[in-house]
Amino acid sequence: ARRLEGSGVTVNALTPGVVRTNLGRHVQIPAVAKPLFSLLSWGLFKSPEEGAETSVYLASSPDVDSVQGRCFADCRPQVLLDKATDPDLASKLWDISEVMVGITT
Repeated sequence: ARRLEGSGVTVNALTPGVVRTNLGRHVQIPAVAKPLFSLLSWGLFKSPEEGAETSVYLASSPDVDSVQGRCFADCRPQVLLDKATDPDLASKLWDISEVMVGITT
């Protein structure tokens, strides 16, 4: 968000939460535990539609037109740890990420 400040581009982050999808279809779960896991996922995990709510909210709600650089969960801004918003740590993470993926700016 800091890098794009003043550009007219809005930057926010979000977490959809734990969503019932097929992403874990290759996870090895013992056969006897699969029915229990499936039952628990239906009771505890969000549906894909529920998981998409925060994305849709951030993309379309006038309530967040002027909100910049925040992290959202369940359509609400979250309070982050200080280290999650530390500019020095962010810069170090950026530099390390560039090296790991083989790019430079």
